[in-house]
Amino acid sequence: MSASPEELLFHVAYTTEDAHTVLELLKEFLEFFFFSEHKNASRGEILNAFVKDKSISDVGAGMLRALPAAFWETITRENMYEQIDTFSKYFDSLPRIVLYVPTALPFSEIKKVGQWMHLNVAKDLLMDIKIDPGAIGGCKLAWKGVYHDFSLRYFIKKHKRELVSMMREHGDS
Repeated sequence: MSASPEELLFHVAYTTEDAHTVLELLKEFLEFFFFSEHKNASRGEILNAFVKDKSISDVGAGMLRALPAAFWETITRENMYEQIDTFSKYFDSLPRIVLYVPTALPFSEIKKVGQWMHLNVAKDLLMDIKIDPGAIGGCKLAWKGVYHDFSLRYFIKKHKRELVSMMREHGDS
Protein backbone atom coordinates (compact mmCIF):
# COMPACT_ATOMS: atom_id res chain seq x y z
CA MET A 1 0.00 0.00 0.00
CA SER A 2 1.39 3.40 -0.92
CA ALA A 3 1.61 6.28 1.51
CA SER A 4 -0.94 9.08 1.46
CA PRO A 5 0.22 12.58 0.49
CA GLU A 6 -0.15 13.55 4.16
CA GLU A 7 2.16 10.72 5.23
CA LEU A 8 4.70 11.69 2.55
CA LEU A 9 4.65 15.28 3.77
CA PHE A 10 4.93 14.11 7.38
CA HIS A 11 8.34 12.58 6.68
CA VAL A 12 9.92 15.98 6.09
CA ALA A 13 8.47 17.60 9.22
CA TYR A 14 9.56 16.29 12.63
CA THR A 15 8.49 19.23 14.78
CA THR A 16 5.43 21.43 15.02
CA GLU A 17 7.61 24.28 13.79
CA ASP A 18 8.74 22.18 10.79
CA ALA A 19 5.12 21.39 9.97
CA HIS A 20 4.20 25.07 9.89
CA THR A 21 7.31 25.91 7.87
CA VAL A 22 6.76 23.23 5.26
CA LEU A 23 3.09 24.17 4.87
CA GLU A 24 3.97 27.84 4.36
CA LEU A 25 6.74 26.94 1.90
CA LEU A 26 4.51 24.49 0.08
CA LYS A 27 1.73 27.07 -0.36
CA GLU A 28 4.20 29.69 -1.55
CA PHE A 29 5.90 27.27 -3.94
CA LEU A 30 2.61 25.97 -5.38
CA GLU A 31 1.45 29.53 -6.04
CA PHE A 32 4.79 30.20 -7.74
CA PHE A 33 4.51 26.94 -9.68
CA PHE A 34 0.91 27.30 -10.83
CA PHE A 35 0.49 31.07 -11.15
CA SER A 36 3.71 32.34 -12.68
CA GLU A 37 5.06 31.59 -16.10
CA HIS A 38 7.71 28.90 -16.58
CA LYS A 39 8.14 27.94 -20.21
CA ASN A 40 8.70 24.20 -20.47
CA ALA A 41 10.57 24.03 -17.17
CA SER A 42 10.54 20.90 -15.01
CA ARG A 43 9.28 20.98 -11.42
CA GLY A 44 12.90 20.71 -10.26
CA GLU A 45 13.95 23.71 -12.36
CA ILE A 46 10.95 25.70 -11.10
CA LEU A 47 11.81 24.72 -7.52
CA ASN A 48 15.40 25.92 -8.04
CA ALA A 49 14.10 29.24 -9.43
CA PHE A 50 11.71 29.55 -6.47
CA VAL A 51 14.47 28.88 -3.92
CA LYS A 52 16.71 31.48 -5.56
CA ASP A 53 13.96 34.07 -6.16
CA LYS A 54 12.54 33.83 -2.62
CA SER A 55 15.89 33.27 -0.82
CA ILE A 56 14.62 30.05 0.77
CA SER A 57 16.91 28.52 3.42
CA ASP A 58 18.79 25.30 2.72
CA VAL A 59 16.59 23.50 5.26
CA GLY A 60 13.38 24.79 3.66
CA ALA A 61 14.59 23.93 0.17
CA GLY A 62 15.64 20.49 1.41
CA MET A 63 12.16 19.87 2.81
CA LEU A 64 10.54 20.61 -0.55
CA ARG A 65 13.15 18.66 -2.51
CA ALA A 66 12.69 15.63 -0.25
CA LEU A 67 9.06 15.21 -1.27
CA PRO A 68 8.77 12.35 -3.77
CA ALA A 69 7.10 12.52 -7.19
CA ALA A 70 4.09 10.63 -5.79
CA PHE A 71 3.40 13.57 -3.48
CA TRP A 72 3.49 16.18 -6.26
CA GLU A 73 1.24 14.10 -8.52
CA THR A 74 -1.69 14.57 -6.13
CA ILE A 75 -1.68 18.37 -6.28
CA THR A 76 -3.25 20.37 -9.07
CA ARG A 77 -3.90 24.04 -9.59
CA GLU A 78 -7.56 23.36 -8.82
CA ASN A 79 -7.07 21.45 -5.56
CA MET A 80 -3.90 23.00 -4.10
CA TYR A 81 -5.62 25.09 -1.40
CA GLU A 82 -7.86 22.19 -0.42
CA GLN A 83 -4.81 19.92 -0.22
CA ILE A 84 -2.92 22.42 1.95
CA ASP A 85 -5.94 22.61 4.25
CA THR A 86 -6.02 18.79 4.42
CA PHE A 87 -2.29 18.72 5.25
CA SER A 88 -2.78 21.34 7.96
CA LYS A 89 -5.61 19.34 9.56
CA TYR A 90 -3.47 16.20 9.40
CA PHE A 91 -0.58 17.89 11.24
CA ASP A 92 -3.02 19.33 13.79
CA SER A 93 -4.35 15.82 14.49
CA LEU A 94 -0.95 14.32 15.32
CA PRO A 95 0.02 13.73 18.95
CA ARG A 96 2.82 15.89 20.34
CA ILE A 97 5.79 14.97 22.45
CA VAL A 98 7.51 17.86 24.23
CA LEU A 99 11.28 17.50 24.17
CA TYR A 100 13.44 19.71 26.39
CA VAL A 101 17.04 20.01 25.24
CA PRO A 102 19.88 22.14 26.67
CA THR A 103 20.62 23.97 23.42
CA ALA A 104 19.14 24.49 19.97
CA LEU A 105 19.58 21.53 17.63
CA PRO A 106 20.46 21.79 13.94
CA PHE A 107 17.94 20.30 11.52
CA SER A 108 20.19 17.27 10.90
CA GLU A 109 19.97 16.36 14.61
CA ILE A 110 16.24 17.12 14.80
CA LYS A 111 15.76 14.72 11.89
CA LYS A 112 17.74 11.97 13.68
CA VAL A 113 15.79 12.47 16.92
CA GLY A 114 12.51 12.61 14.99
CA GLN A 115 13.27 9.37 13.16
CA TRP A 116 14.21 7.71 16.44
CA MET A 117 10.95 8.95 18.02
CA HIS A 118 8.95 7.54 15.10
CA LEU A 119 10.61 4.14 15.51
CA ASN A 120 10.66 3.92 19.30
CA VAL A 121 7.87 6.11 20.70
CA ALA A 122 5.07 6.46 18.15
CA LYS A 123 4.94 6.18 14.37
CA ASP A 124 2.97 9.40 13.94
CA LEU A 125 3.90 12.26 16.25
CA LEU A 126 5.35 15.72 16.10
CA MET A 127 7.91 17.07 18.54
CA ASP A 128 7.63 20.40 20.29
CA ILE A 129 11.25 21.23 21.09
CA LYS A 130 11.92 23.56 24.01
CA ILE A 131 15.28 24.89 25.20
CA ASP A 132 16.00 24.09 28.87
CA PRO A 133 19.60 24.60 30.02
CA GLY A 134 18.81 22.32 32.98
CA ALA A 135 18.60 19.39 30.55
CA ILE A 136 22.40 19.38 30.22
CA GLY A 137 23.93 16.01 29.46
CA GLY A 138 20.64 14.57 28.23
CA CYS A 139 17.08 15.68 27.74
CA LYS A 140 13.67 15.84 29.34
CA LEU A 141 10.39 14.96 27.71
CA ALA A 142 6.67 14.96 28.28
CA TRP A 143 4.56 12.33 26.54
CA LYS A 144 0.93 11.47 27.19
CA GLY A 145 0.87 13.48 30.40
CA VAL A 146 4.01 11.86 31.86
CA TYR A 147 7.20 13.83 32.43
CA HIS A 148 10.58 12.08 32.11
CA ASP A 149 13.93 13.58 33.09
CA PHE A 150 16.99 12.04 31.45
CA SER A 151 19.35 14.92 32.24
CA LEU A 152 22.72 14.53 33.88
CA ARG A 153 21.57 16.83 36.69
CA TYR A 154 18.67 14.46 37.47
CA PHE A 155 20.89 11.37 37.54
CA ILE A 156 23.47 13.08 39.73
CA LYS A 157 20.75 14.16 42.15
CA LYS A 158 19.16 10.70 42.09
CA HIS A 159 22.46 8.93 42.78
CA LYS A 160 24.07 11.57 44.99
CA ARG A 161 24.73 9.23 47.93
CA GLU A 162 26.38 6.59 45.76
CA LEU A 163 28.50 9.21 43.98
CA VAL A 164 29.62 10.82 47.25
CA SER A 165 30.48 7.38 48.63
CA MET A 166 32.49 6.51 45.51
CA MET A 167 34.33 9.83 45.66
CA ARG A 168 35.21 9.29 49.32
CA GLU A 169 36.35 5.76 48.62
CA HIS A 170 38.35 6.51 45.49
CA GLY A 171 38.95 10.25 45.80
CA ASP A 172 42.55 9.99 46.88
CA SER A 173 43.52 7.38 44.30
